[in-house]
Amino acid sequence: MRFGIKGEVELVTNFTVNARVGLAHWSYKNYTPKKLTNFSPPPVSDGSGNDLYYSLGAEYKFSEDLYLGIEYSLLSVNESYAVNDVSGSFSHDVKDLSIVAGWVF
Repeated sequence: MRFGIKGEVELVTNFTVNARVGLAHWSYKNYTPKKLTNFSPPPVSDGSGNDLYYSLGAEYKFSEDLYLGIEYSLLSVNESYAVNDVSGSFSHDVKDLSIVAGWVF
C-alpha cells in the first residue's frame, strides 16, 4: 500500500510530466530475507515496514476525459534486525513500471 503526494506540470498542450513522493508499506509474510541465515526466528514471524518511495511519469490527454500515462517508481527497502544477540540487515530496491489508462468523470 502506498500513500503519497503527486505534482505535475504541463509541458505542452495535453502532455504533462509528474513526480510523486510518499510512504509505502511492505510485508514479507513468512518469507523474510533474514530466514536465509541459521539465526533466523521461528517460521511464524514476518517482516514488514514503511519506507519512502519516489516516482516519475508522464501523461497525455486525448480528450477532456480520457488519458494515457506511464510511471516509473522506486522503493528502497532497508531493514535491520537482531535475533539472539546476532544482528543483521538487508536492503533491496523494488522497481515498478506502470502504464495507466484513465477516464475522468
